[in-house]
Amino acid sequence: MKADVAIVIVSYNSEDHIGACLESVFAQRKSVNQQVIVVDNGSTDSSYEIAQRYGATTLRHPDLRVGGLRNRGVEIASGELLAFVDS
Repeated sequence: MKADVAIVIVSYNSEDHIGACLESVFAQRKSVNQQVIVVDNGSTDSSYEIAQRYGATTLRHPDLRVGGLRNRGVEIASGELLAFVDS
């Protein structure tokens, strides 16, 4: 099923913030069908694993800059609208 909104979140070593970010994003689920994609830039902390535990689609691309990371998220997004958030 196609999502109404695809939310692409770029992350790097954000274990202190990624959980709160995802909780906020997932709280919006009540009013809209959404797809949440976290694109990790090769974090050395537990950011990637935290995103997986929240149920976000997770990708890891340690060799890209922020624009490339967002583009990787867009490549798999299925939403009619796109939203970009930094963790």
